[in-house]
Amino acid sequence: MRNRDAMRVCVDGIQAMPGEEAAYWLGMAMRRNNRRRLLTALRWLLTDPSAAV
Repeated sequence: MRNRDAMRVCVDGIQAMPGEEAAYWLGMAMRRNNRRRLLTALRWLLTDPSAAV
């Protein structure tokens, strides 16, 4: 991710998550073979997809 505004939105979204949800995403990212796909999904959930177009 190169856009600093998108990075900030992701960081804020992760910090706003309850501990259990953040732990879920961390566990998914650590135990998957294709981590990049999972992290992309998380990024799309936390940022506005219409802003990327």
